[in-house]
Amino acid sequence: MQVRINKRGWSTLRNLASDRDMPLEALMVEALNDVLLKHGQPPIVERRTGERGTEGRDEE
Repeated sequence: MQVRINKRGWSTLRNLASDRDMPLEALMVEALNDVLLKHGQPPIVERRTGERGTEGRDEE
């Protein structure tokens, strides 16, 4: 997933991740799950593991 944001927002998010001693990707997963919860959906977003393009193959 790619998201284009302004430099100030990018810098602030990068600093927040650094302050929390976590990768930016983990911070984004947390944010996406917060959006799902806000809209009454289960927080099912997880960091991807394994090879690119293999996610979701054994799910359904």
